[in-house]
Amino acid sequence: MKKIIITATLTFIVSSLGWNIYFGVKQAFLKLYLMDLKAVTRMALIQIDNDLNSDNKDLGKRKFDLLLQEWQKFESERNYKVNSMNDILNKLGELDERHKKPEQNDSTIADAP
Repeated sequence: MKKIIITATLTFIVSSLGWNIYFGVKQAFLKLYLMDLKAVTRMALIQIDNDLNSDNKDLGKRKFDLLLQEWQKFESERNYKVNSMNDILNKLGELDERHKKPEQNDSTIADAP
């Protein structure tokens, strides 16, 4: 009878420790994941805010729409990766480049003799 009680107690202790370690590691990874997600989103919102404050309202609106689309994908897709969220910054940069190119072409034409 003593062996049964000792075995049951040890089984309970080992399984409790295992579950606590599992959930602790899972929470740590979740916090890291959310920190990365918050950083990307904050940087995107700063870019959008800068565009809206510098009279680039159309560019700011396009960036906001892009962020909203990606956020909707993030909420709806179960396997959405933060790396995909990091692509938002690349896409926002591409929007900046496309927005700047027509301005550069106009100044080149105006400077020509």
